Amino acid sequence: MKASMKKEEPAKSPPTFTINDLSGLGPFFEQNELPISLRRDANGRVLGEVPASEKAYRLMAEFQSNPTVHILDFLSYQRRLRGRMLDCRDGNLRSEKGRKTLYIPGDEPNGV
Repeated sequence: MKASMKKEEPAKSPPTFTINDLSGLGPFFEQNELPISLRRDANGRVLGEVPASEKAYRLMAEFQSNPTVHILDFLSYQRRLRGRMLDCRDGNLRSEKGRKTLYIPGDEPNGV
């Protein structure tokens, strides 16, 4: 008799949704400790992915109600996110700590 072996299913990634408003909603998410993952679509446009959670939906509703924010902090998050967006657009994907540069397959600069 053969023992039936149970196949291991690959770990499912948590559901996410895509945001296009990386200059307004993106920094607001980051300021409220909801990290954004950046990715580049086939056309080269940079999009943000956010975990689909209750916190994300609550923050979106709060952002749409025109909340009071500390403008200097918001602009700081906005500048950092813009830098990450430009890196992603140019093909450089930085790790969370920003120390190692990874390249999207097929988009490596010459000589790498």
